[in-house]
Amino acid sequence: MAKLGRPQFDLLVQGGTVVTVGGSRQADVAVDAGGRIAAVEPGIMAGSARREIDATGLLVLPGVIDVHTHTRIASDAEPDRFFQDS
Repeated sequence: MAKLGRPQFDLLVQGGTVVTVGGSRQADVAVDAGGRIAAVEPGIMAGSARREIDATGLLVLPGVIDVHTHTRIASDAEPDRFFQDS
């Protein structure tokens, strides 16, 4: 456990539905000061992190990067703006 007065984790995401390639489950996600996932388990103690997020009713996707973007179509009347709007 953390030393007295010092949080064990940098971030704690609590109460969400954690979705991974292995399925989904109710769990908390703790992240260390280096930005690495330190624990994924139910019931991680509140107050054990510097920052806490209540994810009740939300999906939590550890390690997933959303690469979905919307760009202008290259055949637009203004092709120079292709990389300006997304």
